[in-house]
Amino acid sequence: MNADVRRPPGQLEPLRLNIPEAAWQRLRLRLGRSWATGEALDVALAYGVSPGELGQLLDYWLNEFDFAEQPLTELPCFELGGDRPQSFVHLRSAEASALPLLLLHGYSGSLAEFTNLLPALVEPRAHGASPGAAFHAVCPSLPGFGLSAAVPCARAAAEQLAALMAQLGYSRYLVHGSDLGASVALELAALDDAHVAAVHVTSLAAYPAEDPFELAGLSAPEKSRLAGLAELRDRLLFQLPEAPLAALGFALSQLDTEALDAAESLSWRDALLAGLSLTWAFAAPTARNDFYRDSAFVPATPSRVPVALHAFPLAAPSLRRFAERAHHVVEWIEYPHGGGMPALDAPNALLGSLRACFARCR
Repeated sequence: MNADVRRPPGQLEPLRLNIPEAAWQRLRLRLGRSWATGEALDVALAYGVSPGELGQLLDYWLNEFDFAEQPLTELPCFELGGDRPQSFVHLRSAEASALPLLLLHGYSGSLAEFTNLLPALVEPRAHGASPGAAFHAVCPSLPGFGLSAAVPCARAAAEQLAALMAQLGYSRYLVHGSDLGASVALELAALDDAHVAAVHVTSLAAYPAEDPFELAGLSAPEKSRLAGLAELRDRLLFQLPEAPLAALGFALSQLDTEALDAAESLSWRDALLAGLSLTWAFAAPTARNDFYRDSAFVPATPSRVPVALHAFPLAAPSLRRFAERAHHVVEWIEYPHGGGMPALDAPNALLGSLRACFARCR
């Protein structure tokens, strides 16, 4: 571990999450133009989502959604100053046995996606679970996603997060990451292995060597997953959104809509739009898209930190034999439902997964 990585970079300051009226009006103007020109149909076809569902979400975003009323705005949020400011939500549990847990969102997500999970993670006793399942939750906004300064790659993001956890006084902590957050989580494990106790991810980038014999030895399911990864790489190169409506379509394509249809609540809709509103009101897509392209499918730096892979079917496919060759994989579970943002479309499965995975760390 590089000792400089954990040098406190600045002071913690309380931060009120809000979108200034001028920024909100600019965002609404862009969305309104997309609505007026019928762009929703083109976006739906580009990302393979229902035009009707996308249109309904766009209409809701334009005419009913109110960021000021979102639960996210009531959470304790802070900014760590320095050359690259880092914003985050921090909730401490009252339970003496609580463990620090760093929750990292993906490209289409935000710290808002964990809003509905936080009460059960931080106060398990109040939600029918053992007090021994408590966590201190830290939910940062990844760099370039509206609240934190951009960085070029997962390694640079990991350096910032290691410094953040040191500033908060956590000498031993756990990390969860989905989608882009999984790439950052694995880099953090390699960078700060003296302090990261275990990692829980929903995808793990590891590939066969460019050896004809190794490629020939792949099973049919492995070949299928490798083809799926190649298709996702093409999407990263050519189809990352450059406008808010396209970002909504891309996000919808990463969600398990069948699971969403079965949900009793539409809270996922507000959490998704809260994150997209923050991202598109404050940040241009160029640096964010470059960060995703340069990090999402790059093989993670190996480490000996225990890694649990809990995969959801719409997340990036992972190849087990190569993941286990490069990392200390202690658990591999594949769920029947869920996508790139399981905190939204498979929250109960993700909650149970986190509790079960990290129980062995207590």
